[in-house]
Order: sequence, then structure tokens, then C-alpha cells
Amino acid sequence: MNKFNVWIVLLIVSVLFNGVLIGAHARLWLDAPPAPSAPQQLPPERPTFSLRAFMQALPEDRRADVRARFQAAGPELRELGRDAWRARERAYAALRAEPFDPAAASAATEAARAARARFEARSEAVILDSLAGMDAATRQQAIEATLSPRRLPPERRRERAGGEPG
Repeated sequence: MNKFNVWIVLLIVSVLFNGVLIGAHARLWLDAPPAPSAPQQLPPERPTFSLRAFMQALPEDRRADVRARFQAAGPELRELGRDAWRARERAYAALRAEPFDPAAASAATEAARAARARFEARSEAVILDSLAGMDAATRQQAIEATLSPRRLPPERRRERAGGEPG
């Protein structure tokens, strides 16, 4: 075998080797992703109270009554909401502070939690007062519609880092 034939053989071997590599990579790129070994289960959603769903589940005449109760409590609820917002801002500031003071951050987050609890307690009092004046069927209908766990449609879900719906 002369020198020229060796280069031809090496060229053919190189072309074949590159073809095998390109084919293997193309197969990986074009194949469907592997099926998951076990179906992914989402954790059950905790029912949360939705004032909007509560109002929509009420008959029209009861909506007006509940709306009037919330309007009457509006100034107090707005002030409690502002207090909760200010307390949360103070907690964020304490968490960002340099140098970090764990005691101050703990106190600020506790104050924010307490302010939020006061706001929620007052809102719940208005709702409970509204429920007290309803007949059993209307009350059950409103509560079931409000507390039934709902999943967002896929296009509205936030994705977690692992690709799971949030």
C-alpha cells in the first residue's frame, strides 16, 4: 500500500466515523422524550376562601345585603389593610437590612403576621355576620361554591423549577 492509498483509507474511515456520530446525535435529538416511570401526582389543593366566588354563589337579593355589610365595614377594613401593608413593608425592610438583625426581623415578621390576622379576622366577621342571616340552603350553596378546591387551567398555572405546575 502506498502513501496515497493510506490517506484514502483514513479519509473513508473518518467519513464513516463522523456519519455514525452524526446519526447517533440525530437520533437523540429527534427521539421523543422518555415516558415518566410513574405518573406525576400533584398535591391536593387546599380549599381557600374566595370572596368573589362567595358573592357569585349568592342569590342577587343576598348579594346586595352582603355588599352593604362590606361597604359599612369598608373604612375599618381599609385601615386594617393599610396597617397590614405597612407592617409587611417594615418586615421586608428588616429582612433586607444590613447588618442583618435576626431579632428585629423576627419582631417585624411577627407584627406583619398579627396585622394580617387582624384584617382577616375583621373580614371574616363581616362574612359570618352575613351568613347568620341566611337560610341553610343558601348558606350551604355559598360555602360549597366558595371552598371547593379549584385548579387553574394549564395556561394560567405557574411552572416550578422542576417543570411541575405551581
